[in-house]
Amino acid sequence: MSVPYRSGGAGFGGSAHSDMAIVPPGKHATFVAAQCLQGAMQVFNAQMLQPDVLALTERDSDVRWQSDVGLLSADQMRRYNARATHPPLRDRLFGVRFSGRLKIIDNELRFSIQARLSGRGTGEGWQELDEKDYDGAFFTLALAERLKERLRATQEPK
Repeated sequence: MSVPYRSGGAGFGGSAHSDMAIVPPGKHATFVAAQCLQGAMQVFNAQMLQPDVLALTERDSDVRWQSDVGLLSADQMRRYNARATHPPLRDRLFGVRFSGRLKIIDNELRFSIQARLSGRGTGEGWQELDEKDYDGAFFTLALAERLKERLRATQEPK
């Protein structure tokens, strides 16, 4: 996924584009992108483990990132099971861990996103499922859509 960005207050006019992120004055693109990514993962009850968003600098233009395992809600599992091409996932708790890469090239925020599903029973720890047993693209696309919403929201005046 690639989203162009520009610095807030830069240039003539200042009219926003629907698929553009705005980096506010005093911030840098990596920080804004990682903050939006972190916010987008909250809908999946996941949090970014690496890197520490507050420690990112302008020089961090190629960052690998990873979340913890976020517990999926019953509603998220219902939507997944309704659309999945794989057999339904039932009788366990399920969580998703996201990972990927954020790279900044030529005023574009480029994200790669992977989703890995884990399951657990009562009193058990998370165990990663085999990728052939579920549709990871469902969760990857859902996070990408949520991320786009968060990046578009940077255009709104604060």
